[in-house]
Amino acid sequence: MPLGVFISDIKLLMLPLSWGTLFFEALFPFLYWSKGFRRWLLFLGLWFHLGILVFMNVPNFTFASLALYPLLLYPTEYDALVEQWKRLWQRQRPVAV
Repeated sequence: MPLGVFISDIKLLMLPLSWGTLFFEALFPFLYWSKGFRRWLLFLGLWFHLGILVFMNVPNFTFASLALYPLLLYPTEYDALVEQWKRLWQRQRPVAV
């Protein structure tokens, strides 16, 4: 059962979460074009969609939304992210058994 079922009666929690969702979705298209906000918006969007998975248990929507996030990156941002992942991956050492 999704976690949202258990917290749906807590108005002090649900009201700010509902309004926060509306503001985030309404402002996202406008703030995305600001380079200073873009990374934060994508980071918040990542957690927003993971929250949908946890609270509402809609896995197909969450995975489809997250799969489209790389399309929101500019080519230079995407390349920098790939390079950062490569460096992190290369630093990982195999565990001795």
